[in-house]
Amino acid sequence: VVWTVLTIVSSRPKGMTNAYTELFLLAVAVAVAVYLRATFRKITEARLRTLFIPAVALLSAAGLCVAVPPFQHYDLVRAWWYVRQHPELAEPAREAILRGVVLVGMSLEQAPIAADPYGWESANGKLTRLSFNNLSQFGSGHPIPFNAHIVDERVHQIERLHDLEPCRTYLRTPKAETVEYPYAGFWKEDCAQSFGLRFERGGAGQYAIRFCGPGGCMEPSYLSDCTPIPDGRNYELVDKDTVVVRRGSREELYKRCAP
Repeated sequence: VVWTVLTIVSSRPKGMTNAYTELFLLAVAVAVAVYLRATFRKITEARLRTLFIPAVALLSAAGLCVAVPPFQHYDLVRAWWYVRQHPELAEPAREAILRGVVLVGMSLEQAPIAADPYGWESANGKLTRLSFNNLSQFGSGHPIPFNAHIVDERVHQIERLHDLEPCRTYLRTPKAETVEYPYAGFWKEDCAQSFGLRFERGGAGQYAIRFCGPGGCMEPSYLSDCTPIPDGRNYELVDKDTVVVRRGSREELYKRCAP
């Protein structure tokens, strides 16, 4: 029942706390409930109670971490506390932080409060980019990744990244496409390697990029996403059988290989 409630609550852009805090509190609540149930049933043997309650709490926490509710929000408590501690904040910034939106002009302190970053990039000892993934930024029904480019320790530009959901939907239920996909196939730095990238039809002229190894292929992620090729950012064509793949400051040359 509590799992269902948390799932419903998490449909908001922000929740009361972050997911791990909620799981911890839920585990504590389960432990207390079991303790009260044990007491109600007059289980009085002290050793049994001492071992039973922590064991249930541990199993509850482990089970919830395996079957994590689909949390899609970030820490509203921290955002609320930050806003309360900084009454000088302008109203647009205050509202954005509470809604989980990163604005151009936000400081390096404010942007992570508004939306917890999952990645970052620096150059010459200075932060140049923060990467996020949330519901609030673009008012979407599912999380969409985006980058906040940093100049002089402030957000200079918001870059919306490719939405993975259409790709994943297409991969689950492929449809006939009229757009050609000339770069579909396996690409590796060295064709003798047992791992590399697989470019798949992703619908609407985009490719789903999967990392593949001896154990199989991973789902498209925020780093190897659903994208056109070339995309002017991470994938640059040298010729029809050679592509430059950028991962942050790294550049890797991939060749088309046989499956």
